[in-house]
Amino acid sequence: MRRAASKAVLPYRTVSFTLLGVARFVIQNRATLNAPLAASLYEAYLTKKHSSHNTVRKAMTAVRYLYSYSDEVRLDIDRVLLSGDSVPTEHIRGFAYWLSNGMGKAGKQTKPISDSYYNDILLGCKQTSHWFIKQFSKLDAPSTLERKMLAHDAIAADEADWAAAMKKVVGKSTVPDMTEEEISSLERFFNPDNQKGERRSEAVALRNYIIWRLAIEMGLRRGEILALRLKDCPSKYESYIKVARIEERGIDYTDPRGTKAPRPKTLSRDLGFVLVNSPIPALINKYITRYRMIDEVKHGRKTGKKKMPTHDFLFISHKDGAPLSYDTLEQISKNAKAGSGVPDFHWHLARHAFFNRAYLAAAEDEQSATRIKDLVYYGGWSDESSLDIYSRRARRDRARQALIFWQTDQASWDALNQTMENLDG
Repeated sequence: MRRAASKAVLPYRTVSFTLLGVARFVIQNRATLNAPLAASLYEAYLTKKHSSHNTVRKAMTAVRYLYSYSDEVRLDIDRVLLSGDSVPTEHIRGFAYWLSNGMGKAGKQTKPISDSYYNDILLGCKQTSHWFIKQFSKLDAPSTLERKMLAHDAIAADEADWAAAMKKVVGKSTVPDMTEEEISSLERFFNPDNQKGERRSEAVALRNYIIWRLAIEMGLRRGEILALRLKDCPSKYESYIKVARIEERGIDYTDPRGTKAPRPKTLSRDLGFVLVNSPIPALINKYITRYRMIDEVKHGRKTGKKKMPTHDFLFISHKDGAPLSYDTLEQISKNAKAGSGVPDFHWHLARHAFFNRAYLAAAEDEQSATRIKDLVYYGGWSDESSLDIYSRRARRDRARQALIFWQTDQASWDALNQTMENLDG
C-alpha cells in the first residue's frame, strides 16, 4: 500500500548529515534547535548495529512523530525513555489517536497517513521503547538473571500496549502488473528517438532508455540501478551485470550522494540477459564511450571540451556529472507516467511485470523446481518465500481458466452438456 502524503510540519524534524563517510541522523526541535538526548543515543546504537542508513532513517522518522506528539501533550518523553520506563498506556492510546486524526495542531489541513504507514510508525516507536527498557530499566532484583526476567515481563506488557494500538491491514494477495499494451506504450515513450528534443539531450534520452530496459528486462530495483558502477557493466570478457550490496564494496567505498545514496537490499549476484538479442550491453557500451561525460567549464564558461566525472557510477546527471539521484529517477518515472498513458507506472511496477512473467515461465518448465531456485537467485532473495506474491498471481490467473487447463484445452464438459441443453430448452 502506498502511503498518502502528509503536509504536516511537525515540531520535530530529522536532520541528515555525513560524518566520516557515514550517514547520520539527528532529531531536532524546530523551535529550539535542541536534539533530544534519548533520540541521539538511540541513533548512535542503530548506526552501529545496521549497515543500511535507510533502516536508521526509518526508525528516526518514527521517533520524530513520538517526540512531536509528546511535545504537544507536554509529556517529557526523554525522561520516560532514559528512566527505562515504558510509555504510559494512556499516552500510547493518545499517540495512536493523534496519528489517526490529523496529528493535532501540526496536522491541520493535511491528508491522513495510510494505515500501513501508521503501523510502521507504531512499530518503530515500540522497538525504541523496548530498547530503552532493556538498557535503562531500574528493576529491583537480587540477581542479573531475575532482573532479565523482570525486564522480559516489562517488555511483554509494553508489547501488548503497542499491539493493541495497531490497525489491521489486509495485504495485497497478488502483485500488480502491466499489460503488454502498457509495456509497449512505455517502450515507445522511452525509445531514444522519441525522447530527443523537449530539452532532452541524446545522452539523457539514451540514459533513460537503458534504465527502463534494466527495470523491465531484468527486474532490477531502483537502488540497484543507481548503484551500478563501471566495473559492474558487461564487457567483452564478462557478458553479465553485477549487482553488489554496499556492504560488499569494501571499506574504501564512498558515494557522493551521502545520506541519499542507494542501498541495494537484495543479495549480490551476477545476472545474464534473459533476451537473447538484448540491446542492453551494446547500449551501455555506447553510453559509456560516447555520452557519459559533461562539458568542461572554466571561469564560468564552457571550453567546448568534454570531461569525465570524477566518480565511477554508471548513470550521471548530465548537468553537473554527479551520480544520478533518486529525485531525478522519480521525475523520469513521472514524465513516463504522463507521456506513455500508463497512469500507475512507477519503477517497481516494471520489476513486478518482469517477475510475474518470469515466474509463469519457470512454473511451466519441465525443470520447474530448478527454475524457481534460479529465479530466487535472479531476484536477489534469500529464499522462495519472497516469490509467494508472484506464485499467488500465477495460481489466480490459472484459476480463472481452470476448466481449460483441467480438460487439456477442451472448452466444455461433455457429461454435463445434456443437462445444459435441457435447461436452455
